Amino acid sequence: MNSITITGNLTRDQWVEACAKRYMTAWELDQETAAYFAAACADQQAEFNGIDIDNWESPDDTADEDMSYWENDE
Repeated sequence: MNSITITGNLTRDQWVEACAKRYMTAWELDQETAAYFAAACADQQAEFNGIDIDNWESPDDTADEDMSYWENDE
């Protein structure tokens, strides 16, 4: 991932990092897996809301929404 500042307070990389941290905290995912899911969320946010990160949902809310579709088989 390139560290490119997109309009707003966060770079895409910072947004992805924050989103990945939420995945790691909530589901104890390893960093590589969490980063994969977070990058997919960022792509989806850009597709639906444009490249201006100010128009994106928060990283935590985005990860929480995604995880709400997961099942816990434990």
